[in-house]
Amino acid sequence: MNQSYEREKNQSFMSHLSSLEKMECVVKRLEEGLICKDAIKMKSSLSELHEHTQDLSSPHYMKFILSPLLREMCRFLEKENASKVKRMIICFYGADKSSAMMEIIDQGCKEAIALFERQKGFVHKEIDSVIQYILCHYQQDISVDQLAEVVCRTPSYLSSIFKKETGENLARYIRQVRMEKARELLDESYEKIVDIAREVGYQNVSYFCQIFRETYGISPKRYRTRCVKLVNMREMD
Repeated sequence: MNQSYEREKNQSFMSHLSSLEKMECVVKRLEEGLICKDAIKMKSSLSELHEHTQDLSSPHYMKFILSPLLREMCRFLEKENASKVKRMIICFYGADKSSAMMEIIDQGCKEAIALFERQKGFVHKEIDSVIQYILCHYQQDISVDQLAEVVCRTPSYLSSIFKKETGENLARYIRQVRMEKARELLDESYEKIVDIAREVGYQNVSYFCQIFRETYGISPKRYRTRCVKLVNMREMD
């Protein structure tokens, strides 16, 4: 039922987009599902991704669009099986067919979904509340002390159970949410980088650029330039 709702909710928005644009939207939802450890959202989005990749034959576009998703997926899975994740990365970037790339993404997503479903039975209610708070307030300064007050726990206890239940350090999780939002803004708007930095909680634009580069291996400016080039290539096609 939840999967049907998630699917119907996006149908009106998706109906007027091209296959490539639809695929980009679905990939972003998959990344959001990974960050939030939302197995239901991932299942629904993965099913849609299969539909849209059938209309996209260019391996170049496929690799460009799926690479951020692969990196995010591997970040979660490497804790379970680092050697397997390494093989997935090698196979993905060595693939020259869209179908082969999609098979690797499909496998990784299904393993992540299974992992999240196993973890869900043990996740503390406090963790869910903290994650939701971060997703709603990532634009603001967020400290461990502040998050601890939200769930009426001590900072040391919250840090401990968050790491235990999610496998993530609290500060790293907050940073990852902010970077994903920043990437979306670079993709979808013409806002200045300094303004995007502030929108995702960074008053120091130099520090924001440093964190973005550490996360994605490219500066915000170069990332935006690459996105513009892709749009121009698409228009030429």
